[in-house]
Amino acid sequence: ILVELKKMDVGSSSKEIYTYLLKKLVRDKTSLIPSRIERRMQGVKWSKSFNNLHKLRFSPKEKEFAFMLIQDLIPVNARLHRKNSDHRCLRNDFGGNQCLEIQDRMHFFINCRVIHETAAFLKHLLLVFLGKQFNRSEILHLSFSVVNKKTTAPMAWVTVKCFFKMFHAKEIDRKVIFREIIWDMDLYKDIGIFKVDEFKDLRAFIIENV
Repeated sequence: ILVELKKMDVGSSSKEIYTYLLKKLVRDKTSLIPSRIERRMQGVKWSKSFNNLHKLRFSPKEKEFAFMLIQDLIPVNARLHRKNSDHRCLRNDFGGNQCLEIQDRMHFFINCRVIHETAAFLKHLLLVFLGKQFNRSEILHLSFSVVNKKTTAPMAWVTVKCFFKMFHAKEIDRKVIFREIIWDMDLYKDIGIFKVDEFKDLRAFIIENV
């Protein structure tokens, strides 16, 4: 590998080496055996997942979260193996009813009835702006892409932002989550991370529908 890195004129920093290996070993087709999660999750186009992940413009904490999300490393209750740990969801809906289902990654971000409205709205956004219906696994793994890359990147950004706020802020209210995403859009635009019109239509649609 070191000889090949030198031959390909890859930089010496860990970031440059990691980026090169990520492209070669994950995004490019090879005969290597995939990781456990990549082998286990059938139907996920991992080249799309890692391409979306690579292009996301986030804080380091959010980028780490996005990587952990698609690799099933998020510490939801079913992933906790401490003695006497409770694998049930235990989140309360707005009526005070507690969810007692096993809380795996898919349950936490998409299947749980407590966050049903948020997950349904996110799925609707993907349909409206990408023009295609994506299943739950594709959404959870950022495994989506359309010809117009200018719409794919913003939707990957919104998807990770939505899940990040669900997990770290423990938000379940669709209106709160997407209003905070609007604030983040405006902040990113103000500090020059996004172009002025990059999220214009998406922003307007969210405001009108939440």
